[in-house]
Amino acid sequence: MSKSKFAVYQIPEDNPKIRDMYFMNPLEIEAISDEYELVGLIEASDLEQAFTIGNIWAKNKIEVVGDMRSVSVGDIIENLETGATHVVDNIGFVKINMKEVA
Repeated sequence: MSKSKFAVYQIPEDNPKIRDMYFMNPLEIEAISDEYELVGLIEASDLEQAFTIGNIWAKNKIEVVGDMRSVSVGDIIENLETGATHVVDNIGFVKINMKEVA
């Protein structure tokens, strides 16, 4: 199975919107996606595997590039080969159009 590189974006802990992020729907997250920061790169076969690697904190499979926490609901994962971005939802993933990160 071929691997792709996935970028993980998380909202910074000092951003006041972090408290509400877990209760936002994917369109609300899409609207504030430019407030997210790139925090890690993961090589994985698909979104599920990228989520699992980032959630169990498999450090040997993650290139940490920011203040990364385990991957959770409200985080954004981008397939760097296809450009497709998804937000981690309560169950599964929802495709969004991510704004350019500052």
